[in-house]
Amino acid sequence: MYITVPLLPNSELSRNIDEETPFGVINAGYTEVTSDDIGTYRPNGFGNYQLLYIQFGTVIFTIDGKTVPLSAKTAVIFHPGEPQIYTYPHGEHPKTYWLHIGGSAVEGFLKKLNLFERHIFSVIDDNMLTDSICSAVDEMISQRNGYDYAAISYAMQACLCLSRNEDSKFKNSLQNAVEQIKIKIRHDYKTDVSNAEYAAEYNMSVSYFMHLFKQLTGTTPQKYKLQLRLETAQHMLISSTLPIGEIATQVGFNSAMYFCRYFNKKIGMSPSQYRKKYK
Repeated sequence: MYITVPLLPNSELSRNIDEETPFGVINAGYTEVTSDDIGTYRPNGFGNYQLLYIQFGTVIFTIDGKTVPLSAKTAVIFHPGEPQIYTYPHGEHPKTYWLHIGGSAVEGFLKKLNLFERHIFSVIDDNMLTDSICSAVDEMISQRNGYDYAAISYAMQACLCLSRNEDSKFKNSLQNAVEQIKIKIRHDYKTDVSNAEYAAEYNMSVSYFMHLFKQLTGTTPQKYKLQLRLETAQHMLISSTLPIGEIATQVGFNSAMYFCRYFNKKIGMSPSQYRKKYK
């Protein structure tokens, strides 16, 4: 099955949209490959941008002279004049969606969405992406009043969906980084590992690491560590007979006096009062 749409009047896939046109949809479509040895060989590419999304199966691309297999939930953006060379492996029968767009504003639009510098993007949730492309196809086939503006709107929405998938993936990676750092802090809360060491492990600046940690946890790394020390000290005060100064040292406080002041500030009573009340 191979479905594409009629080109806009007097247009060709290889042409550029008029420079005075800020954004235009040249072609859109989707295909489910049901036969073998079907591929695309355009060594000179097109004069426009193409977004190609692989929903199912695998497609083998040649990028910078290298063979790159891309699997489902992956999108590729080709720039004007870039080679478009790809094939479908035997028996894979992938399903793909595509858009050809052009105009004077497209480059700036893609840059604003952080889709210009890279070519390959992974997609987490593709429902709106595929719906947007299908809607653009429907508009261009029906050619109802204002169809070209509607197609442009859906094409922009498809690009926006791809950008937000990337944004979501980036946020997930940051959340995962903070969760891993929280695990490390829980493991070494008794020692004075600096924020710079945690930040460096994930290639972050100290200021950005501290901002991100506070944003995702509601507290600072130092306060998170102190809370762990405090909770451990509370447990030790009840479950052991160790002197208070020894407990302070074991949980990571360098000064027993500071430990007592901090404990009293957070718990509302001194360590000795806490032990007497709950032991």
